[in-house]
This record gives sequence, structure tokens and C-alpha cells, in this order.
Amino acid sequence: PLEPLLRRTFLDRYPTSSYSNLEFRDRYAEAGSVTAQFEIVLPEIGVQFVNQMDIPAMLFGALEESPYRAETRKTTMYVRASERVTVGFQLQLPESWTVAQAPIPSMVQGDGIRFEANAAQSGSSIIASFDLERTRSSFSPDSYPTLREAFQQWVTLSQARWTISTP
Repeated sequence: PLEPLLRRTFLDRYPTSSYSNLEFRDRYAEAGSVTAQFEIVLPEIGVQFVNQMDIPAMLFGALEESPYRAETRKTTMYVRASERVTVGFQLQLPESWTVAQAPIPSMVQGDGIRFEANAAQSGSSIIASFDLERTRSSFSPDSYPTLREAFQQWVTLSQARWTISTP
């Protein structure tokens, strides 16, 4: 039952993709928590120009719009008790290609919410990680802007691109 969930969650966006070496870990470490590790081939993930290619910064876990649109609130907002979304990937670059432009790392942290995104080139790979953790079930009008900003950073990262190029 976990393999179809993996395909729907991560790979439906890439119909020509294929994966191998699928491994599930920590299935029962936390209720509702699963760690999946796999290798994937994404033949058509970017837009290629003559000497460069643009690739989505968030290959997996993209958020198109924030659920928290209002700039301010007058009353306390209640949400699910906790939430954690962690996505990490290592992307092997084509031979002799390098990163020309990368998404800017970001961090938002406040009472009950933390968002962190990091990315770097390591040798011939791009290594990226994204983590959103919400530990509270209520956000006062004073703490709501940080909650909103964390989710807005997720949207911003989802719209960002890597640009890789040949020498």
C-alpha cells in the first residue's frame, strides 16, 4: 500500500519518470510517519535552452498557494495539532554542467512554526532540503504573521528555479 502512495505523492507530476531502489524506513517511529528513499529518473523535468536548463527548485512537495492568505487576524487561528513536512533530494547533474543560479536559502522561525530551505552544489550534484514544522494547534493574532510567512516561503520556493549550464 505504501508504493502507490509514493507514486501519487511524488511522481504523478512526472508521468515519464521511473524509480528504483525503493526503501521504506522508520515506518512505525511516529504515528503516520514514513521515510522513503529511492532513486528516480526524471527525463523531462526542466526547460532546456541552448547552453542552460531551468529546473524546478522543489522537484517534490511544491505548494502552489498558501492556505493563509489574510495579512492579519483579529482572533486566534486553530489548526491541526502538529505537522511536519521534510523533503530532501540529490540531483545528479549531466556531465560538465554546473549550477549557474540557485534558489536562495531561507529560514522563518517563530512560536510554534519553523520553515527552512537549503541548497548547494556538491561536486556534480545538487543537494537540497526543505523542512516545515508546525508544533502548535493555535496561533494568536500576534503569532499569525510568522505562520503566514513560513507558508509563503514554501510557495516562493515552489516557484523558484535552478539554472544549470554548460561551460
